[in-house]
Amino acid sequence: MKRLHVKEFQPLVFWGKDQILTQSGRLLKFKTEENLKLVNIEANRNNIDFVLRYFFELNQILKGSNLVLNKILIEEFDLMTLEDNSGLRFRMNKSKIENQLENLKAFLKSEYFNNIKDTFSYLDLRYQNKGAIGFRD
Repeated sequence: MKRLHVKEFQPLVFWGKDQILTQSGRLLKFKTEENLKLVNIEANRNNIDFVLRYFFELNQILKGSNLVLNKILIEEFDLMTLEDNSGLRFRMNKSKIENQLENLKAFLKSEYFNNIKDTFSYLDLRYQNKGAIGFRD
């Protein structure tokens, strides 16, 4: 009798151009399908644990303000940028993520954000004074 063992992986996000990150933390080669709607991550492999730890929280924070997380870019020197499907960007430092997430939540729930969201371009949360705001031209 032959046995067949099938293992299924749940894709969490696209990782770069040709891989997916599974919920268990494995990177698998993957041919992109247009009907698969996943957030795209651009980062080095050493950021997998960080993404697994914070992805759901980041996604939920944006969803709470009717924003759709489209991309996460993690660069050298601790810089992380979130981008939603309309091009809004949120910049943070990975090393100070906990405080910056709280500041992001407060900003997105504020009346101020509701008043400027049509002209708002980015929020940079890396500063001591909680953030810098950029506007569209």
